[in-house]
Amino acid sequence: MNALAADFEIYWVAWVITGLVSVASTVLLVKRINWRRCMQLFSSEDGAAYTLSYVMVIPLYLLMVFTFAELSLMMIAKMGTVYSAFGAARTAIVWDTATDSGDLMDKVNRSAVQTMTPFASGMTELRYQRGGAGLDETDQEERFMDAYDEFTQSDSKVARRYVQAKFRYASRATSVTIDRNSTGDETWDEDIRATIRYDYPFVFPVLGRILLIPKKDGAHTKTIKTVVRLQNEIPHNDERRLGISYASP
Repeated sequence: MNALAADFEIYWVAWVITGLVSVASTVLLVKRINWRRCMQLFSSEDGAAYTLSYVMVIPLYLLMVFTFAELSLMMIAKMGTVYSAFGAARTAIVWDTATDSGDLMDKVNRSAVQTMTPFASGMTELRYQRGGAGLDETDQEERFMDAYDEFTQSDSKVARRYVQAKFRYASRATSVTIDRNSTGDETWDEDIRATIRYDYPFVFPVLGRILLIPKKDGAHTKTIKTVVRLQNEIPHNDERRLGISYASP
Protein backbone atom coordinates (compact mmCIF):
# COMPACT_ATOMS: atom_id res chain seq x y z
CA MET A 1 0.00 0.00 0.00
CA ASN A 2 2.94 2.34 0.56
CA ALA A 3 3.96 2.02 -3.10
CA LEU A 4 0.35 2.57 -4.16
CA ALA A 5 0.04 5.81 -2.19
CA ALA A 6 3.54 7.25 -2.59
CA ASP A 7 3.70 10.48 -4.63
CA PHE A 8 0.02 10.04 -5.46
CA GLU A 9 -1.83 11.16 -2.36
CA ILE A 10 -3.34 14.29 -3.93
CA TYR A 11 -4.83 12.24 -6.76
CA TRP A 12 -6.47 9.82 -4.34
CA VAL A 13 -8.03 12.78 -2.52
CA ALA A 14 -9.19 14.35 -5.77
CA TRP A 15 -10.63 11.02 -6.92
CA VAL A 16 -12.67 10.61 -3.73
CA ILE A 17 -13.92 14.20 -3.82
CA THR A 18 -14.93 14.16 -7.48
CA GLY A 19 -16.59 10.77 -7.01
CA LEU A 20 -18.69 11.96 -4.09
CA VAL A 21 -19.61 15.21 -5.83
CA SER A 22 -20.55 13.37 -9.05
CA VAL A 23 -22.79 10.90 -7.21
CA ALA A 24 -24.43 13.62 -5.10
CA SER A 25 -24.99 15.84 -8.15
CA THR A 26 -26.54 12.97 -10.09
CA VAL A 27 -28.92 12.12 -7.25
CA LEU A 28 -30.00 15.75 -6.82
CA LEU A 29 -30.40 16.21 -10.56
CA VAL A 30 -32.66 13.19 -10.90
CA LYS A 31 -34.76 14.24 -7.92
CA ARG A 32 -35.21 17.87 -8.97
CA ILE A 33 -35.97 17.40 -12.64
CA ASN A 34 -39.65 17.71 -13.54
CA TRP A 35 -39.79 15.13 -16.29
CA ARG A 36 -43.34 16.09 -17.31
CA ARG A 37 -42.31 19.70 -17.86
CA CYS A 38 -39.29 18.58 -19.85
CA MET A 39 -41.50 16.51 -22.15
CA GLN A 40 -43.76 19.53 -22.71
CA LEU A 41 -40.84 21.39 -24.30
CA PHE A 42 -41.18 19.13 -27.34
CA SER A 43 -44.68 20.46 -28.01
CA SER A 44 -44.46 24.02 -26.64
CA GLU A 45 -41.77 26.55 -25.69
CA ASP A 46 -43.74 27.89 -22.73
CA GLY A 47 -41.57 27.82 -19.62
CA ALA A 48 -38.40 27.07 -21.56
CA ALA A 49 -36.58 29.87 -19.75
CA TYR A 50 -36.75 27.83 -16.56
CA THR A 51 -34.41 25.29 -18.13
CA LEU A 52 -31.63 27.88 -18.46
CA SER A 53 -30.26 27.01 -15.03
CA TYR A 54 -29.89 23.38 -16.05
CA VAL A 55 -28.15 24.34 -19.29
CA MET A 56 -25.65 26.45 -17.36
CA VAL A 57 -24.93 23.72 -14.81
CA ILE A 58 -24.64 20.76 -17.19
CA PRO A 59 -21.14 21.68 -18.51
CA LEU A 60 -19.78 21.86 -14.94
CA TYR A 61 -21.53 18.61 -14.10
CA LEU A 62 -20.02 16.86 -17.14
CA LEU A 63 -16.60 18.26 -16.30
CA MET A 64 -16.86 16.76 -12.82
CA VAL A 65 -17.91 13.39 -14.23
CA PHE A 66 -15.10 13.43 -16.80
CA THR A 67 -12.60 14.30 -14.08
CA PHE A 68 -13.78 11.39 -11.95
CA ALA A 69 -13.53 9.04 -14.93
CA GLU A 70 -10.04 10.30 -15.81
CA LEU A 71 -8.79 9.95 -12.26
CA SER A 72 -10.25 6.43 -12.09
CA LEU A 73 -8.26 5.44 -15.17
CA MET A 74 -5.19 7.07 -13.64
CA MET A 75 -5.68 5.03 -10.45
CA ILE A 76 -5.78 1.84 -12.54
CA ALA A 77 -2.54 2.87 -14.26
CA LYS A 78 -0.98 3.57 -10.86
CA MET A 79 -1.88 0.07 -9.69
CA GLY A 80 -0.31 -1.23 -12.88
CA THR A 81 2.97 0.53 -12.13
CA VAL A 82 3.03 -1.08 -8.67
CA TYR A 83 2.56 -4.52 -10.22
CA SER A 84 5.12 -3.74 -12.91
CA ALA A 85 7.70 -2.50 -10.40
CA PHE A 86 7.22 -5.64 -8.28
CA GLY A 87 7.68 -7.82 -11.37
CA ALA A 88 10.82 -5.95 -12.37
CA ALA A 89 12.33 -6.17 -8.88
CA ARG A 90 11.48 -9.85 -8.59
CA THR A 91 13.01 -10.54 -12.00
CA ALA A 92 16.19 -8.71 -10.98
CA ILE A 93 16.45 -10.84 -7.83
CA VAL A 94 15.92 -14.14 -9.68
CA TRP A 95 18.37 -13.39 -12.48
CA ASP A 96 20.93 -11.38 -10.48
CA THR A 97 23.46 -14.18 -10.18
CA ALA A 98 22.48 -16.11 -13.30
CA THR A 99 23.26 -13.53 -15.98
CA ASP A 100 25.53 -10.59 -16.64
CA SER A 101 24.29 -7.04 -16.25
CA GLY A 102 23.29 -6.64 -19.91
CA ASP A 103 21.13 -9.76 -19.98
CA LEU A 104 19.72 -8.90 -16.58
CA MET A 105 18.39 -5.51 -17.70
CA ASP A 106 16.96 -7.05 -20.86
CA LYS A 107 14.92 -9.47 -18.75
CA VAL A 108 13.95 -6.71 -16.31
CA ASN A 109 12.77 -4.47 -19.16
CA ARG A 110 10.79 -7.33 -20.66
CA SER A 111 9.14 -8.06 -17.34
CA ALA A 112 8.28 -4.38 -16.75
CA VAL A 113 6.63 -3.96 -20.15
CA GLN A 114 4.71 -7.22 -20.12
CA THR A 115 3.32 -6.66 -16.62
CA MET A 116 2.36 -3.09 -17.53
CA THR A 117 0.60 -4.09 -20.77
CA PRO A 118 -2.80 -4.98 -19.19
CA PHE A 119 -2.95 -1.51 -17.62
CA ALA A 120 -1.58 0.47 -20.57
CA SER A 121 -3.57 2.57 -23.02
CA GLY A 122 -4.80 0.73 -26.08
CA MET A 123 -6.21 3.79 -27.83
CA THR A 124 -3.24 6.13 -27.85
CA GLU A 125 -1.27 6.53 -31.07
CA LEU A 126 1.74 8.29 -29.58
CA ARG A 127 5.13 7.55 -31.05
CA TYR A 128 7.89 8.00 -28.50
CA GLN A 129 11.34 8.78 -29.82
CA ARG A 130 13.07 7.52 -26.68
CA GLY A 131 11.88 3.95 -27.31
CA GLY A 132 10.54 3.25 -23.81
CA ALA A 133 12.32 0.34 -22.16
CA GLY A 134 14.47 -0.30 -25.20
CA LEU A 135 12.91 -3.60 -26.25
CA ASP A 136 13.21 -5.09 -29.70
CA GLU A 137 9.53 -4.44 -30.24
CA THR A 138 9.05 -6.66 -33.27
CA ASP A 139 10.56 -9.74 -31.64
CA GLN A 140 9.03 -9.26 -28.20
CA GLU A 141 5.67 -8.24 -29.58
CA GLU A 142 5.51 -11.38 -31.70
CA ARG A 143 6.32 -13.59 -28.70
CA PHE A 144 3.80 -11.78 -26.52
CA MET A 145 1.01 -12.09 -29.08
CA ASP A 146 1.82 -15.78 -29.68
CA ALA A 147 1.38 -16.37 -25.95
CA TYR A 148 -1.87 -14.38 -26.02
CA ASP A 149 -3.25 -16.42 -28.92
CA GLU A 150 -2.29 -19.68 -27.23
CA PHE A 151 -3.93 -18.67 -23.97
CA THR A 152 -7.18 -17.18 -25.29
CA GLN A 153 -7.82 -19.44 -28.30
CA SER A 154 -9.91 -16.57 -29.67
CA ASP A 155 -10.59 -15.67 -33.31
CA SER A 156 -11.46 -12.05 -32.52
CA LYS A 157 -9.17 -9.83 -34.57
CA VAL A 158 -10.52 -6.72 -32.86
CA ALA A 159 -9.50 -7.92 -29.40
CA ARG A 160 -6.10 -9.02 -30.70
CA ARG A 161 -5.40 -5.62 -32.27
CA TYR A 162 -6.42 -3.91 -29.03
CA VAL A 163 -4.03 -6.05 -26.96
CA GLN A 164 -1.31 -5.47 -29.53
CA ALA A 165 -1.83 -1.70 -29.27
CA LYS A 166 -1.59 -1.90 -25.48
CA PHE A 167 1.70 -3.77 -25.71
CA ARG A 168 3.10 -1.25 -28.19
CA TYR A 169 2.16 1.69 -26.02
CA ALA A 170 3.52 0.03 -22.86
CA SER A 171 6.85 -0.61 -24.60
CA ARG A 172 7.11 3.08 -25.54
CA ALA A 173 5.74 4.66 -22.39
CA THR A 174 7.33 2.46 -19.70
CA SER A 175 10.87 2.84 -18.40
CA VAL A 176 12.56 0.97 -15.54
CA THR A 177 15.72 1.37 -13.50
CA ILE A 178 17.23 -1.08 -11.02
CA ASP A 179 19.61 -0.12 -8.22
CA ARG A 180 20.71 -1.32 -4.83
CA ASN A 181 20.66 0.39 -1.45
CA SER A 182 24.32 -0.29 -0.81
CA THR A 183 26.35 2.22 1.16
CA GLY A 184 29.59 0.36 0.45
CA ASP A 185 30.34 -3.20 -0.58
CA GLU A 186 27.36 -5.18 -1.84
CA THR A 187 25.91 -7.59 0.69
CA TRP A 188 23.94 -10.77 0.11
CA ASP A 189 20.75 -9.47 1.75
CA GLU A 190 20.67 -5.90 0.45
CA ASP A 191 17.50 -4.46 -1.03
CA ILE A 192 16.84 -4.36 -4.75
CA ARG A 193 14.96 -1.21 -5.76
CA ALA A 194 12.94 -1.04 -8.98
CA THR A 195 11.68 2.31 -10.24
CA ILE A 196 8.94 2.36 -12.87
CA ARG A 197 7.94 5.45 -14.83
CA TYR A 198 4.86 5.30 -17.03
CA ASP A 199 3.54 8.14 -19.19
CA TYR A 200 -0.21 8.07 -18.64
CA PRO A 201 -2.12 9.62 -21.60
CA PHE A 202 -5.19 11.71 -20.78
CA VAL A 203 -8.37 10.32 -22.34
CA PHE A 204 -10.08 13.73 -22.10
CA PRO A 205 -7.63 16.33 -23.52
CA VAL A 206 -9.60 19.24 -22.04
CA LEU A 207 -8.61 18.10 -18.55
CA GLY A 208 -4.96 18.22 -19.53
CA ARG A 209 -5.37 21.84 -20.55
CA ILE A 210 -7.26 22.79 -17.41
CA LEU A 211 -4.69 21.09 -15.17
CA LEU A 212 -1.82 22.63 -17.19
CA ILE A 213 -0.37 19.20 -17.99
CA PRO A 214 2.38 19.66 -20.61
CA LYS A 215 2.05 17.97 -23.98
CA LYS A 216 4.38 15.22 -25.16
CA ASP A 217 4.27 14.18 -28.81
CA GLY A 218 0.92 15.87 -29.28
CA ALA A 219 -0.90 14.54 -26.21
CA HIS A 220 -1.19 15.47 -22.55
CA THR A 221 0.61 12.87 -20.43
CA LYS A 222 1.27 12.52 -16.72
CA THR A 223 4.33 10.54 -15.65
CA ILE A 224 3.43 8.06 -12.92
CA LYS A 225 6.36 6.90 -10.82
CA THR A 226 6.46 3.92 -8.49
CA VAL A 227 9.37 2.56 -6.45
CA VAL A 228 9.34 -0.98 -5.02
CA ARG A 229 12.00 -2.43 -2.73
CA LEU A 230 12.48 -6.16 -2.27
CA GLN A 231 15.15 -7.97 -0.29
CA ASN A 232 17.71 -9.75 -2.41
CA GLU A 233 17.88 -13.53 -2.02
CA ILE A 234 21.25 -14.46 -3.51
CA PRO A 235 23.25 -17.31 -1.93
CA HIS A 236 25.46 -16.38 1.02
CA ASN A 237 28.74 -17.69 -0.37
CA ASP A 238 31.83 -16.33 -2.09
CA GLU A 239 30.60 -17.00 -5.61
CA ARG A 240 27.00 -15.97 -4.82
CA ARG A 241 25.62 -18.67 -7.09
CA LEU A 242 23.18 -21.53 -6.59
CA GLY A 243 25.13 -23.88 -8.84
CA ILE A 244 22.11 -24.30 -11.13
CA SER A 245 22.33 -23.64 -14.86
CA TYR A 246 19.47 -21.41 -15.98
CA ALA A 247 18.04 -21.55 -19.47
CA SER A 248 15.69 -18.91 -20.78
CA PRO A 249 14.88 -17.61 -24.29
